[in-house]
Amino acid sequence: MAPSAARRRPSPRITGSLLLAVGLLATVAVATSSRAEGTEVATAYWWKGSGTAPPGVPEGGLYVSSQPSGPTAISALRLRSPRATSDARLVLRVHSLQIGDAMTLVLLPSTTAWVPGDNQPWDSKPGYDQQLPPTTGVLSADQHTVSFDLGAMSQGETRNVELLPTRAYSTQPGFSPDAPSQTFDVSFEPVTADSLVLAARAPAAVVTSTAAHSVTQRPGPDILYAPEAQAPQLENRPGGPWHAEPLLVSGAEAYRSGEYLYQGFLYDDHGAAGAVDPNDPITTSFLFAGKAGTLTYPTDRAFVNNAADLLEFRVRPEPHDTVFRTTFTSLVDPSRTALTIALGSSPTALAWPASAGVSSPAQLFVTVHGDTATVVDAATGKTGSPGATVQVDTERHQYEVHVPHAVWDPGTTVQRVAIGAGLWDVAAGHYLVPGATATATAPGGAAPSHAALFDVGFRFAEPMPDWSRMGLSYTIADAAVLVQADQKCFWRECQQAAALRSGDLSALHADVDFGRLARRVTDDSHVPTTGYLDRIHPSSLSFGQGIDPAQACGRFPVSCHGMFVGNLQAYQVYVPKRPQPTHGWGLTVMLHASGANQNERMGSRMEPQLANRGLGSIVVTALARDPNGDYSDASEAEVFDTWADVARHYPLDLSRTAVVGYSMGGGGTYKLVQRWPELFAAGFGAAAVPFDDGWQGQWFPGMLNVPMLTWIGNEDEGSGNNVQLIQIHDMELYGFRFVLRQFPTSDHLTIATNDDYAEGAAWLGDRRIDPDPQRISFAVDTRLDFAATTVVADHAYWLSGLAVRDRTKDPAGAVEAHSLGFGQADPGVVNRSTTAGTMAGGYHGPMPYMQTQQDWAPARAVPRSDHLDLQLRNLASVEVDLQRARLDCQATVSVHTDGPARVAFPACGRVASVPAGTTSVSLGGTSATTIGASVAGDRLAATGGSTPWLGACALLVGLLRWRSVGRQASADQDRWPFRNLLSSSR
Repeated sequence: MAPSAARRRPSPRITGSLLLAVGLLATVAVATSSRAEGTEVATAYWWKGSGTAPPGVPEGGLYVSSQPSGPTAISALRLRSPRATSDARLVLRVHSLQIGDAMTLVLLPSTTAWVPGDNQPWDSKPGYDQQLPPTTGVLSADQHTVSFDLGAMSQGETRNVELLPTRAYSTQPGFSPDAPSQTFDVSFEPVTADSLVLAARAPAAVVTSTAAHSVTQRPGPDILYAPEAQAPQLENRPGGPWHAEPLLVSGAEAYRSGEYLYQGFLYDDHGAAGAVDPNDPITTSFLFAGKAGTLTYPTDRAFVNNAADLLEFRVRPEPHDTVFRTTFTSLVDPSRTALTIALGSSPTALAWPASAGVSSPAQLFVTVHGDTATVVDAATGKTGSPGATVQVDTERHQYEVHVPHAVWDPGTTVQRVAIGAGLWDVAAGHYLVPGATATATAPGGAAPSHAALFDVGFRFAEPMPDWSRMGLSYTIADAAVLVQADQKCFWRECQQAAALRSGDLSALHADVDFGRLARRVTDDSHVPTTGYLDRIHPSSLSFGQGIDPAQACGRFPVSCHGMFVGNLQAYQVYVPKRPQPTHGWGLTVMLHASGANQNERMGSRMEPQLANRGLGSIVVTALARDPNGDYSDASEAEVFDTWADVARHYPLDLSRTAVVGYSMGGGGTYKLVQRWPELFAAGFGAAAVPFDDGWQGQWFPGMLNVPMLTWIGNEDEGSGNNVQLIQIHDMELYGFRFVLRQFPTSDHLTIATNDDYAEGAAWLGDRRIDPDPQRISFAVDTRLDFAATTVVADHAYWLSGLAVRDRTKDPAGAVEAHSLGFGQADPGVVNRSTTAGTMAGGYHGPMPYMQTQQDWAPARAVPRSDHLDLQLRNLASVEVDLQRARLDCQATVSVHTDGPARVAFPACGRVASVPAGTTSVSLGGTSATTIGASVAGDRLAATGGSTPWLGACALLVGLLRWRSVGRQASADQDRWPFRNLLSSSR
């Protein structure tokens, strides 16, 4: 648990448990390790790239190395056990070793066997089993051996494993065995039968015996590991002429193997800047992400508030015609969604047909609605012949238009192309013309031009929000007014809204080089790769099409899908403009505030400051399906689904992952750290303080191993000064590592409009995750878990399978676990202080602050003990990964619980059913004793050992110890952060 000066020694009750455990162990026979006679060991090797084993490696030996810029050598092994075991270890004797920064070797279970041989092709390497955990090697103190715990092996079982250098935290999501690791070079002596050390399977009489298997739970929710979702809108029709992959970076264009592609912005279909429709369901939800365009959709759900959202546009030449493909984000009724393509040029801007209300240079206009296409001469207005043909793909939301060369033949010239989309009036035969307010069949929010288009393509220079203007605000009131009045670029449609308001689309076009298309040139140079990027990804979740205001989330919802219900979602990412780090970018998950969207911080200094700290980090913000949502249910799931998409497109060093957020995003920062602590190295929340006991869905315990930074104004309207002082006191009491900076002259948005986070970025630095802490504190809240969206937080670090015992009595449960197998004392709290300072920079000048902080001292080494302490409140079950807890199948376990609980140790094939009270369980022996409750009887029967008198003495001393230290134990318990979880009366 969190350290304090009083907790650097074991509590008296723990000491009593240890004495009892000693007594129990002394009364039973202990299984001993034995040599695996008859073990079969075969070896094979692979070297990636040009690497080969250096001179001096013994014949038949193993060689593995990792250099920042050099090849990575990977070795493979096949092992076979002659008998069943509860504990198998592979011990490799080191021949030579050169260590740079650090050495990390993991053993990956392979799914297939292989043919032995050196320097084989990389594609002949067998795959590895992603469902089984990698095993990290332990280097002996004398550096003569590296050992790997393999867990249980059945008799005759064959293990195919791969030995490779990799990241220190190899169980992180997105882990790739191809990733480089720290610098080292090691060779091993030949592997023999003696290398595989097996322990006999312990008697099953101690606890219920089950089949041994791995227990390691992948960090984070399942959605983080889901395969990439498939979105029909991003697919090419089988048998069709289209083959290029989509760009997925909005506002970008490219040539790819005979196709020209333009990627539109998602959910930017807001039309011209006109008079605001008072019933606009979008504007009222996005207080801090106002629309530049004012157009609103008809209220009929056939339009799904998104029916004219241009997702993608493509062009390719064919022998007899030119083919165009337009994809829409949503498409319910093709007869009501229309588009016009302006082809070629003219000396002046010419009016688009069908009451579009806009003009641009053009030679021809091709207008499409449903399966009908009309070609009009731009100069004369006459209909061309032969006409174009249309193929509608309702599944993929695509219109494919063929314009015969007899009507328009671009040859190999460069041609001007423009496109716009709107809604079709089926009865009148032209675009639906907007009025002041939307009705069931007509749009609202009209501009003076009466432009009918909702979305226009080829916007390569859409401006970002201007944070220098935002800096004119100081309070929450003037900031909200300024955003609505002056800052309209959060949806990346300011350029579009202005052009449609004037009715002149001359600036919005592409110059398509048909000569390059004919030569099948591939050119992605106009797809940005650094800086601020708007990206699109296929979501693992879908609740319909478009935008459904009825699904909008309120604050702190119990369950909410969010108003953006579709299968395509938007996010914004900032990629540093600097060389990529050797081991990949760090990741900064940024959560937007209430009433904002994914582009909340686009154009600010916050993202570059966070991204360029230390080795460099990618900063990503998900739309998260709603302006509110509080990162619960689908909103939370979308954050992780976005994270997974980022990992598919950028190399990440996930050991350097942090989470940050402002206001609601700050509250979300604390919530995500508390629910998924193993994912984050640090958290930084602003304009919000962390809460406990389920308030706003937050629980303090999960923050134990993750240092937190908080910035907040004393005049903050959401978390006032009194609330701040309470939270500071509680974090001090829990012994957390934290910094809480209070700005006395600031309200809720002052820090945001000041826009300077350099000191916060420096504090985050290159902090790394502690993947396996010796002490875990964690709360499970069934109200926040949603199986349908796969965000079920029932595991943390080396604990998993956490299930609440009685949801009707209390929907939350908690666990504290302390492993003594790390050989480290709890670090003490240091640097506890309150100081004053001034933060320079930003738009508001020097900002004074008061800062409270505390940190941990380095942990000191203590003798290692094969013992685990567990405390459970309202939990029916817990599973322990003993390997990650640095324990083995001979460990003793003290369990204190307020009700019956099932404690499983899957790697050892053991399950203990314990009653309320304190129970001591010996995994390797045959005994269990309950203190303060009845002995478990036949289920956990005790048996004698070779030295019963020694066991009896130890048991007697232990019992006396328990009786004599009851009061002192209670006093020490008050110093444990876990105390609130065992005794809280919420």
